[in-house]
Amino acid sequence: MKNLIALRTLSQVPYSMLAKLLNANSYMIRIYEAGRMRMPAEECEMLSKMFRVEREKIQNSKLEFTEEDIQKLINISKMTDEDKLKSLAS
Repeated sequence: MKNLIALRTLSQVPYSMLAKLLNANSYMIRIYEAGRMRMPAEECEMLSKMFRVEREKIQNSKLEFTEEDIQKLINISKMTDEDKLKSLAS
């Protein structure tokens, strides 16, 4: 899932934090990113709400993030880990 990787790396959210937010484990996040397993729709929906991007962009790697999406992710990357967790969990 190319867009899941982009979402995580642009926002500089570590595997461990993403796993915590999704109530999953880091290993599963890596499996989703590698495309060995499809991320459940509920988790895609949660990511969509947390990062404020369309769910379809997370699920479908053929869709591109807009400049606005990218800017949101870059803004997240500038936060401290504690602030990222608070922002994404709200």
